[in-house]
Amino acid sequence: YDFSDDPQLLASFLHFIKNEMQPVMGNAVDTLLIRIAKKSEATKTRKLVFNTPPPKPILPMNVTGSLTLEDLDHLEISRQMTLLEYNLFSKIKPSECFKQAWNKEGKESKAPNICNMIKRFNMVSNWVASEI
Repeated sequence: YDFSDDPQLLASFLHFIKNEMQPVMGNAVDTLLIRIAKKSEATKTRKLVFNTPPPKPILPMNVTGSLTLEDLDHLEISRQMTLLEYNLFSKIKPSECFKQAWNKEGKESKAPNICNMIKRFNMVSNWVASEI
């Protein structure tokens, strides 16, 4: 994951492997290079695929004046919240989970996406508590 976001890091790593490791380790490095190429290709082609089209949105009917929460369908609110939270969740990288980086000093740089997910959870929890 670090390499997919930083092409310069990948280039430096490949240079190190080919120039420093390969002369010493030979065939083992060839296997490593094949695995890196496969992983890079898989990262490029990864996309979401759904079997069915998304449902039509449930829009409020006959709203006069300003729109309130009660005017919105509960299912549509749930769908939209899920889309927002999925967007945050899908950005989390495995390296952010290592040694509970989100609980350590420097958490905003070590686990920024987990921190964003936590902030969202707390915001929604506080919102729900204030509405009850």
